[in-house]
Amino acid sequence: MTRILPAALAPLVLFAIACDAQPDPDQGLTAQEHDGAQLERALTALLQPPAVGGCGDIHVYAGSTSDGHAMFLDVSGAYIEDAYAGGALELEFVLPHPDVELVVQWGTDLTINECDDVMMGTPVVNGEATAVEGLVLVDLELLLAKPLPWDMSSLATIRMEDVVFETASGAQRTWSIDLGSMSVGWMPG
Repeated sequence: MTRILPAALAPLVLFAIACDAQPDPDQGLTAQEHDGAQLERALTALLQPPAVGGCGDIHVYAGSTSDGHAMFLDVSGAYIEDAYAGGALELEFVLPHPDVELVVQWGTDLTINECDDVMMGTPVVNGEATAVEGLVLVDLELLLAKPLPWDMSSLATIRMEDVVFETASGAQRTWSIDLGSMSVGWMPG
């Protein structure tokens, strides 16, 4: 036998469903306040500790356990090759720096394709903040006696001090973290 809800009870059922809905914590905020809240959540998630990885000359990423928050550091230039040739093993970059790109993003599947030659999905970026000032320290440990053009394996220990991230709306947060060591200087594939 099918039971039909009497029309008189429909408003009560709708009210109960509405009361159970979760409120949007960012509702009523300005764009800058909303972006600031998102950036704060991203930075907090990356302190939990993040899953970190690296590849390329110096390409490093850190992702939250849900992969909904990520940080990406790219240092352009031949710093590892220079280190193998007798150059500096301890690198210091005062931001902004022409060789450094550092961003924090929030969305879904943000690190799914990092340092992998097989594309596993499509990251969705809902927002991001760019580093506009601060200090990035990279300490290199060379792992090979004789490097190859496609393999200059190294460990990079990354520390960030008082890095200011800024969203397009102008929201800013300051962050310091020791990301630990990860493998760099190699190419996927």
